[in-house]
Amino acid sequence: MKTFLSTTIASALLLSGSVLAEATESSQTSVNNNIPEELPFTVTEERIRCASYEPMKQPLFGDLHVHTSYSFDSFVSSQRNTPWDAYRYAKGEAITLPDESGDQKVIAQIQRPLDFTAVTDHAEFLGQINVCTDDPTEPGYWFPYCMMTRSNTFPIQLLAASYWQDLGVSSTRENRDKSFACTLSDCDEGQAKYWSNIQQAAEDHYDRTEACNFTTMVGYEYTDAPQYKNMHRNVIFRNDKVAEKTISTYETGSYNYPELWKELRKECTDKGNGCDVISIPHNPNLSGGLMFRDPLNDEERDNRIYF
Repeated sequence: MKTFLSTTIASALLLSGSVLAEATESSQTSVNNNIPEELPFTVTEERIRCASYEPMKQPLFGDLHVHTSYSFDSFVSSQRNTPWDAYRYAKGEAITLPDESGDQKVIAQIQRPLDFTAVTDHAEFLGQINVCTDDPTEPGYWFPYCMMTRSNTFPIQLLAASYWQDLGVSSTRENRDKSFACTLSDCDEGQAKYWSNIQQAAEDHYDRTEACNFTTMVGYEYTDAPQYKNMHRNVIFRNDKVAEKTISTYETGSYNYPELWKELRKECTDKGNGCDVISIPHNPNLSGGLMFRDPLNDEERDNRIYF
């Protein structure tokens, strides 16, 4: 099970007019302050121009796969940090993590702050985890599997993890079931709340000053692993213009990640409002060869190239 610290290893990117550079202009300090009046890339947001600009390749380090307490596998590992905490950690601040007994006692801090980070919690369970963990006055909060999810006892945590995994990750059903907690409380409302929080945390920690020290990106994980064959993708938006809702396997069905691309066109890139997005394959080594199948048609081929 993944916790906040067991996210994928930080990515090292060499940028020269890449998507990241286009979105942020630059997040490092350069000895060359001769910034041209017209940059050789398109800026898709309103912000103060960075005080420095490096026209040649520049290494930036970050993490585009981070889970917080909004993710079932992180929460059942006794991890209680929010997206705001995740960004504080990425910026070099100390956060508290659980010890082997689930007690919040471990102080964690990275040696070097990152340059960019995206929180990518599981889209499939944002609303359901919200109902299970956020408000004790909600009836769904007291659904037995929700109570098991909040437990710090390891065997109970394993049972809860298995429940969520079978419900909405490893299932092969075309129409996946949501937790019974969603019958007791409003998971759609919870989904909207957590998606809004993810966007707000990214905005709160994005350095829009001329220093350009830290870049956040709004994102989530699309989580499909039928029979444990991993076809997950990290969906990363270019700026603060994002899809109104997360697109998950509850919308696409299983074995059907090309539908994710179709929906991203419909809900983002075809909107004409500046929304842009990419989807990054996550752990294709666990896909059983399904992550990069031969495209079934021209549309699937074109969407794979595009996203």
